[in-house]
Amino acid sequence: MTMPQAVMFSIYHEFRDRLAVMANLGWQDWSEFGKVDVTVVSDTLTSFTTDLNYKDTWHVVSGFQYRLSEPWLLTAGVVYDNAMMDEKDITPSLPVGETWRFAVGTCYDWSKNVTLGGACQISWGGDLDMDVERGPLAGRVSGTYENGALHVVSLNAEWRF
Repeated sequence: MTMPQAVMFSIYHEFRDRLAVMANLGWQDWSEFGKVDVTVVSDTLTSFTTDLNYKDTWHVVSGFQYRLSEPWLLTAGVVYDNAMMDEKDITPSLPVGETWRFAVGTCYDWSKNVTLGGACQISWGGDLDMDVERGPLAGRVSGTYENGALHVVSLNAEWRF
C-alpha cells in the first residue's frame, strides 16, 4: 500500500504580543493511496490492483491565537478540504465529500514546563448522496447522508523537559 505524500505551506505572524494569525495551504496525493495491490498465494499466484478512484486533495486553513492573559491562550480556526472522490465513486465504506472544519480551544500555562489545553471541533460535510451497485451478492446501496457532521472534543497536556 502506498501512503499519500503531502506538501504543506504555512505562515505565522504575530501582530501584537497578544494576537497571532496562521494560514496553511496543503496538498495530499490520495490518487496513489486509492490504488490497492492484492496478491493471493495458492497453487497459482494471482494478483490484481483495485483503483478506488481517489483524487488528490487540497485544503486551506486559517486560524488565530489570542493571549487573553498571561496563563491563558485562546485558539480558533477554519479549514476547508475538497473531496477526495467524485460523488459517483462514494461508497458506504468511506462516505466522505468536501468538508468544512471549525474549531475553538484554549491552553493554560500551568507552569514553565506544563501546559494544559482543550478544544472542540466540528467537521461538517453537508448532504452526501450515494448510489452504488455492488454486484449480485451485495446489491445496490442508495440514499443520502443528511447534514453529515463529526464532533470532536479533545484534552491535551504538554510537558517540556
